[in-house]
Amino acid sequence: MKRTLRRLGAVVGAALIGTVATFALASPASAHDSAVKPKAECDSATGNWIVTWTVDNDWRTAATLSDVKGAPSDVVFDALSVPARSGKQNGSVAGRQTVPGTAKDATLGLKVSWPDKYSVTFPDRKHKQPKITFDGVCKKKTVPTCVKASKAQYSHTFDGPKGLATVTLKGNLPLCEGDKQPFTLISFVSPADSPDDPSFVFDVDGKFIDPTHKSVSLSVKVPACMVEVLLISAELTNPELGIDVSAQGTNAKVGAPLTKKGGKGKPLPYLLDHYSGPDTACAAVPSVNALPACDGSVALTLMNGEDATLDAVFVVTAAGGYAENVTLKAGEVKVLTIPAAKATGIKAGVKSADGKSTKELYAGDWTAPRDCAAPTVAGTSDCKNLTITLTNPVGGLPSVTATVEYGDKKSEVVKLAAGEKKDLVLAGTAGLTATVTIDEKVTNLAYSPDASCTATKPGGGDLPVTGASIGVATGVAALLLAVGGFLFVSARRRRTTFTA
Repeated sequence: MKRTLRRLGAVVGAALIGTVATFALASPASAHDSAVKPKAECDSATGNWIVTWTVDNDWRTAATLSDVKGAPSDVVFDALSVPARSGKQNGSVAGRQTVPGTAKDATLGLKVSWPDKYSVTFPDRKHKQPKITFDGVCKKKTVPTCVKASKAQYSHTFDGPKGLATVTLKGNLPLCEGDKQPFTLISFVSPADSPDDPSFVFDVDGKFIDPTHKSVSLSVKVPACMVEVLLISAELTNPELGIDVSAQGTNAKVGAPLTKKGGKGKPLPYLLDHYSGPDTACAAVPSVNALPACDGSVALTLMNGEDATLDAVFVVTAAGGYAENVTLKAGEVKVLTIPAAKATGIKAGVKSADGKSTKELYAGDWTAPRDCAAPTVAGTSDCKNLTITLTNPVGGLPSVTATVEYGDKKSEVVKLAAGEKKDLVLAGTAGLTATVTIDEKVTNLAYSPDASCTATKPGGGDLPVTGASIGVATGVAALLLAVGGFLFVSARRRRTTFTA
């Protein structure tokens, strides 16, 4: 009986130990587990998706990662060891994956192992494939380095009475390469009361804001009367402004808002600021002075007085289609030289403020100045001729006409340009006298040969002396005889023979 009880106890004990051992081994296996959690962010600096994979460990010992395989690119973990669970907080380790911004999704495969030889694999029958699907496309966000002129904004300062303005590009970015924005400051004189009447461009200053200039300073002269000053974001040549640039200072008509205060009209395009000055009357102070020159030209000095409050617009005409328009601001002077060929019928006038009429200030022709170098007349006699030398010196009149009368009602007309000299040769006869007349000045020249000249006696009684002088012939003959004698004696001496 005792033996039977012992056997029964042994069987029960063995069964109990087996059961305990089974639970001891099975219990930890069922507690081991891991989870993989992905999170994606778009990196706008690179245009790539950045995926963060977090692997958890819910067991009391650390786990090890292996067989890490990411798609479409590798996953790099901070470490291959997953910390153990601490309290109620699972241990975890993170890995990062860079995926092109156009990818649709990303996956991760790996194995998690514990020191007791237990492991889980992603994916397996219990664990799905870790995967993340991207929402749209990750695009690279370009950081702007410049601003287009069409989107740029500007601030400005404006002092109309002083004719000063500054314009500055807002923000820290410059304009983009190749872009530029013009700004123009214009002062006008508006002498008429009606906005439909013309205004006159007085002064202009235009500059550009571009990639190298974020600010510009503008300055114009301001007229003393009926002043208008505009700051615009355009060039003066812009046709939308309605300003005739070719007529600056003359009839450069512009539209509203070049009106008196309270005036109505369509706003001027690109207008940034505007100033209308007091209604002080405007007037030019023109004058013309004519100075003829000895060369036949005329110098016209045109001037607008220092106290003028309006540009003076001069109109000058002369013979041969000569025409000049000259615009002078207050205190300005200009000299026009009208050439000799056109220095007749000269007229100079100034236009009215509205440009509809012209007031004549001068009319005349060229007249000879008194201080021009005078022509000269000189006579030279030789044994045969009377030579008359006529000279119109440099700096003299442009043309001189000399009339020479001589003999029995004979005459010659000689014309001389400035700087020209001519000789008139008359056959010399006894009692010859020539009369030279230049511009009512008379000069008489008589033929007076030198006493050494042999003149033919009146009546022709004596024959002219011909041949050489007798005294000269005698001297030459004597010299020839002496030379002949010398040569004869010399020849005889050479033939003489001496004996011892």
